[in-house]
Amino acid sequence: MAMTKKIQFHFPDDLLMEMDMEAKRKRISMAELVRRAVEKYLKISKGDSNRWKDDPLNKAIGSFDGEKGLSKKVDYYLYGIKK
Repeated sequence: MAMTKKIQFHFPDDLLMEMDMEAKRKRISMAELVRRAVEKYLKISKGDSNRWKDDPLNKAIGSFDGEKGLSKKVDYYLYGIKK
């Protein structure tokens, strides 16, 4: 692990309790939980191309047949919105 620095943050009690329960569930420290959450947030905010790799819909890509250009009419087929 890279060199680390100790810093201090303040969390609301209810959020702190949820963090504590999640850290215990995952069997990691709260510091590790926060590091992972911040790392994930930064990847998403930077537009990381791997951010959708765990999305279940990502696995469905290419598994359905339909008319050509179906994705251009998604609003119509899902919501009945005509463009």
